[in-house]
Amino acid sequence: MARRIVLLASLLWMCANAVFADIGTELSTAPGKFVAAINRKDVPAIRNYLHAPLDYRELWFADADCRRRFASAAQLDQGDLDAFAKCLATLHVERSTRSALGPYDIALTYDAGLEFEADFGFRRETGTSLHSIGFLARRGQTDASPTIMPGALESLRIAGTPLVQPDDTARAQLDAELPKLYRREAYAWLKVCMDDVGRVMSAKPRAASSRKASEAFVAGLHDWRFKPFMLNGRAMPFCSLVRLSYPARDNSHEELPFEPIVETEPMLVWMDELEPLRLMGDVRIKPPPEHVTVRHDPALRYLGPLEHQLDEQLAKQPHTRWLSGVFHVCIDVAGHVSSVSSHRGTGDSAYDAEIIKQISDWTYDPYLVDGNPIAVCTEAVISSGPLTAAANVLSE
Repeated sequence: MARRIVLLASLLWMCANAVFADIGTELSTAPGKFVAAINRKDVPAIRNYLHAPLDYRELWFADADCRRRFASAAQLDQGDLDAFAKCLATLHVERSTRSALGPYDIALTYDAGLEFEADFGFRRETGTSLHSIGFLARRGQTDASPTIMPGALESLRIAGTPLVQPDDTARAQLDAELPKLYRREAYAWLKVCMDDVGRVMSAKPRAASSRKASEAFVAGLHDWRFKPFMLNGRAMPFCSLVRLSYPARDNSHEELPFEPIVETEPMLVWMDELEPLRLMGDVRIKPPPEHVTVRHDPALRYLGPLEHQLDEQLAKQPHTRWLSGVFHVCIDVAGHVSSVSSHRGTGDSAYDAEIIKQISDWTYDPYLVDGNPIAVCTEAVISSGPLTAAANVLSE
């Protein structure tokens, strides 16, 4: 009897492993296949990746009918997808020089240097599919201007420099921070938006090494000026997501940052900056006993719990991966969690709910800038396995 149980467990493990490997391979190759399908104008192949609801964050189409039908960001339903596949087939796209953060996200560029992102995932009902697509760094209905690559931005420059140098006061403050920073580098990701004649209208921090860094770099844009950005013979407002650093260096191949969920929330800070301030709570949040680990590929966090108990067999494997997710956490001026939401869930809804419940009780000393408490947001990486497993979500 014991031998039969061992044999059955082994068979279950091998079947699960085969399924996982197939899904992981399919997910990892989906972005490249999707790009190839667009460029060869293969509408049926494009359509295979489109399933409702699809989070459409706006693109620009040269085709007038496509431009009119898909003029605004929306959740596309099943009735939109045939037409949307045909419109995607009118584009010619290339990979951006910058890599997207997630293992199944891709940053792409097309006409005149427009830059957009596509995010793939696995759904039980439809398999591998496109979850969202649209202009890079677009968040919110009012954030509607096309986004262009830094290279395209530089081709329009008529004043200022991409190697922004903070003023003397800011430089002294940043010099004091450098020894504590990763790579001894202060930086800020800014979404810089211009009007239709090329004047800088806004520069919104999306992530930064510190508040001082974001303020120093925003102030350094005072002399930036550009030629108008033209689409289809018409000057248009436009934006670009740029990374500025001190000491200054080329940032054109940097991995793109996590994005705020909404446009108006506080600037992101790294979780490492908040850990010394923690008063209550723990990043080690375990799933319920019936929720098991997954093996070998980070894509499998989309799958959720297995029907069979394979914990022991999986845990003994040398390449075990664990259910991992990224959760967007905002903290108020008093150090209490004001909001928490799933940015990239574990794929297990019950585990996600438990994570959100526990994060909601985290408490911190206030985050101070110049002695004053401010509200901040961060991205918390939670894993069902050892703490070292959580780092895989950011490194893959």
